[in-house]
Amino acid sequence: MKTYLIIILLSILTITSNAQEVSVFKELKWADAMSKAQAQKKNMLVEVYSSGMIKQDLIDKLNHEVFSNTEIEKILSDDYICTSINMGTENGQSFKPYLSGSMYPCFLLLNENGHLLARSGHYKALENLESFKEILHKAVVKSEIKRNNTRKIEFLSIDIEEAKSRAAKENKLIFIDAFFVGCHWCTEMENDVFCLDKVADFYNDHFICLKIDFIKNKEIRKTYKANGYPAYFYINSKGDVIFQETGYTTGEKFIEYGRTALKPL
Repeated sequence: MKTYLIIILLSILTITSNAQEVSVFKELKWADAMSKAQAQKKNMLVEVYSSGMIKQDLIDKLNHEVFSNTEIEKILSDDYICTSINMGTENGQSFKPYLSGSMYPCFLLLNENGHLLARSGHYKALENLESFKEILHKAVVKSEIKRNNTRKIEFLSIDIEEAKSRAAKENKLIFIDAFFVGCHWCTEMENDVFCLDKVADFYNDHFICLKIDFIKNKEIRKTYKANGYPAYFYINSKGDVIFQETGYTTGEKFIEYGRTALKPL
């Protein structure tokens, strides 16, 4: 009888140990997770949750069927720091600025500087292994692009009148990035497009670039009507709109906007 009890206890300990081994998420302070990612030049896979939102059976299912998958395990080991963030804690408050408008529970893929690469719904969304692998791979590619691009659009700290004066002297158009604080896609353009070398070089060479918060600047908002955000206005030295566009887009398309604005010149 004692032998059977020992066998049962050993089995339970083995199962518990295995469950702990396949759990890839570590409870790290957010600052420590970022420091670790920066030191190792890795991305971060962050499980974001709040107490009471976690379903243990689904966590166990993910640990055993998704995160223990050989290929996914290798991708995570090679390219990611994996951490859990409980938004109901002080650590969660430190992480809050990096949510990028995400509703939790969720999984966020961030680069070492905390810029969003991709997001996924919680638990059920990760059950498709091939889809999850693709998300992980695409995030790695995206982060490499960010690392290999070092320049960004130089937005000048001048008002619209000074910009018009400079545009007249330099025979350039003015580019206005119309945004507001809390605009998710405005932030994504900042993180994904404005920091591409080819975009930065094109806009810095051809335009006087301004970034204007259209919620705070009511007079500017009255003059230049935005149909959504982010909005892009290309205006001449007189303040006339030559071309305008709206919304998140790719670097190639964004350069095309600029080329379209320059055609009449």
